[in-house]
Amino acid sequence: MTECRRIYFGLEVVELRGTRVVRKADIQRLPFYEFSEDSAAGSSSLAGKDGPTEFVYLHDWVTFAELFIQTGRHRYVPDPK
Repeated sequence: MTECRRIYFGLEVVELRGTRVVRKADIQRLPFYEFSEDSAAGSSSLAGKDGPTEFVYLHDWVTFAELFIQTGRHRYVPDPK
C-alpha cells in the first residue's frame, strides 16, 4: 500500500500477499482485546511471511467492529431480545 489507511479503532490496514488485513498485535493493544478474541474463535488468520506476526482479515475485523459498535456484542453473545 502506498498510503496509510486506518479502520475502526485506529488500526492500520496493510496489504499482505494481495489481501487487506490488520495486525493482530494492534488489536491486542485495545482494551477489549479479550472480548474480540472470543468473537474470533473459529476464524482464520494469516501468518507473516518473515516471522511470527499474525494478521486478521480486514473483512473479519470490520464485521466484528461494526457489530460491537452498534450493539456492544460479538457474534457469540446472544441477542437480549
